[in-house]
Amino acid sequence: PEPAGGGNAAAKAAEQLDVEVFDALHGSISDLRRIILGRLTPHPGLQNLLDADFKELQLHLDRLLIHHHSERDRHKEQLASERAAHAQEAAALRTAHEAHLQE
Repeated sequence: PEPAGGGNAAAKAAEQLDVEVFDALHGSISDLRRIILGRLTPHPGLQNLLDADFKELQLHLDRLLIHHHSERDRHKEQLASERAAHAQEAAALRTAHEAHLQE
């Protein structure tokens, strides 16, 4: 069960925003790469070096996105586990309280 107040909708919106931000970063890096490499057409050696650097930058960005999603998923699992533990504790307390009242 999701917390009251649309926690699931907020999480999905945050995830969508993350994807949009990373897509925008990728797009910006691709545009910058195209512009810089276009200006360096007379220097193919330098073009190749910078092209490799841009590809590595995009690879690092992909790794960052994967790490970010992994951390968020781990955090969600931790919160779900804590909620389940709290629910079990509350149920045990209710049962003990009800048993005490019946005595």
